[in-house]
Amino acid sequence: MASDSKIAQLMEMGFSRDDALGALNSSNDNLETAIGILFGEPASSERAIVPLGAGNSAVSLYHDENVDTDTGTVTHTDAPPLPPRQTEFQIDPAISSHLSQYTEPRSEWSIYEDEAYDVLNDVRKYQKETFLPLVLLPSSRYLEGYLAPLLTILQQVPAFRAALFSVDFETYGFTPDWFKGAAVRVPDTENRFTMEIQRCVAFLEGSRWFASTKGATRAFLRQLLMLLQDVQTLDEFIDAVLVELEREVGNMDTAAGEELARLFRCEVYDDSETATTRQFKLDDDDIKQNLYESFFALIWGYEPERIETVYVTRLGDVLTIPLIKGEHYANTALGIHLEERFYPQVFTQEYQAFILECEEARATSLEARKKVADQISRLEQHQGISLASFLDSAVKFLETEHEHKAIDELRELKATTQLRIAELRDSSASLNRYDRFSYGEILQDVMGNNCPQPYLLTGVIASWDRFYYLTKRKEPPYDHLWVAVEFSRHSGASDFSIQTVDFATVADSARDPRDDVTTLFYVKSDVWELEEATEIPAALQEFLQQDCETLEESIANFNSDDSEEASVISVESEEEDKQE
Repeated sequence: MASDSKIAQLMEMGFSRDDALGALNSSNDNLETAIGILFGEPASSERAIVPLGAGNSAVSLYHDENVDTDTGTVTHTDAPPLPPRQTEFQIDPAISSHLSQYTEPRSEWSIYEDEAYDVLNDVRKYQKETFLPLVLLPSSRYLEGYLAPLLTILQQVPAFRAALFSVDFETYGFTPDWFKGAAVRVPDTENRFTMEIQRCVAFLEGSRWFASTKGATRAFLRQLLMLLQDVQTLDEFIDAVLVELEREVGNMDTAAGEELARLFRCEVYDDSETATTRQFKLDDDDIKQNLYESFFALIWGYEPERIETVYVTRLGDVLTIPLIKGEHYANTALGIHLEERFYPQVFTQEYQAFILECEEARATSLEARKKVADQISRLEQHQGISLASFLDSAVKFLETEHEHKAIDELRELKATTQLRIAELRDSSASLNRYDRFSYGEILQDVMGNNCPQPYLLTGVIASWDRFYYLTKRKEPPYDHLWVAVEFSRHSGASDFSIQTVDFATVADSARDPRDDVTTLFYVKSDVWELEEATEIPAALQEFLQQDCETLEESIANFNSDDSEEASVISVESEEEDKQE
């Protein structure tokens, strides 16, 4: 626990309270070590960039595996795995009972009062209110459960919808309970994955309030299991979904497949090789105080000399950034500061000179702040004794001796010293900007209206049952809204909650160390703001029309049953009154 007095001392040197607290917590409340952390350079990273794997294997930008030589099993050490898939094997009841004493049930699974309640059977909620967005419900708590938040976030990107719907099928079939997870019968097709993704994304533009992705995962279960056989973590799952989608869409229309790939594909040049990736994965050691410093650590490993030999050569319009939170992150007091607008272009070759100038200014700033901190320290204390307290004690002593002239001189000395300390703190604060890797702020100041298009944060997947996404309000005032969605599913019951939140809530959630993996989605602003309407394939429109008619019929039948029940109750009540 950091002591208030040491926090105050660091703040007096010009550091913010958050920086001071983080440094003291990292140094076990050792003041000298904390000062070294605030002024010193972190250790460099030595991991190498590797190319993205081919086929169905999903390889991240940085790769770290352990191979069991006896079994050939590959285990990834760079990210905590998600829960394993259910198998035909059952846990021994005795073992299960023994384990249960060490676990606590998650209270947030029950966001409804009735434990047996299943929203999929509640006709009253089938029709959405006009001001509420639609919701895709996850099919499970395992990897495929993340398909719902992933598609909801990507559906907000016009270019993604356009590429996805540029291919079509003769029929999409129909069954009334498809939204509950019932399988939809269609002729055999090699591209069933794409068909079901289209169905889910198109639903989000319909009139029914919610639908489960269970039917989609069931429909291509065999393909899905093949797709996920070597996938263990969320970042690998997202990569595998995008790879398969690009492949299938490309099989049907080469140009559409290339457009889909262009949205996500990024390239990083390292000395003599170019690595391709769909994600910038930030491992535990790479996550710093903000995205700019985190990318600096990821790409250059705090080695400025690498800036001219390693750089991003291509940025996709959609950036996926998984934050893999481990022990290091859990022990960090502050967590990462999220940028609402992010300028990843600063890590491209075009902005090398800009980054080098910033680094030179940062080095100069650090040296200047060290000197200022040293001056403040000398003015505040000597050999561990506070000079202000010493001067106050001297004044009190001299007052008893009636040495008024000396008293006035000491008071003037104290006032002059305090004024100088204040000036030095102001000077240190003005130098603080470059220490915070504030590339975005500096870029906007330097380039003004010539600044490149920023990337907007448009989605955050905090866990399988909780995510946030940015959407455009379709009614006046036509602004942007952050929507928070939380699912609850266990023991055969399910429900969800949905509400609008502010950006501060989204940022706080992303910093939460209790979520092992948090995935961020940034979209280039002009791509996300595009207002072009997306044309849904005719056969898919027929499916949506059938669903709309089924929805109206369900609601009419429900209202009719309610009216008949009310009439029966009324008649019974009248008969009871007559008998009385």
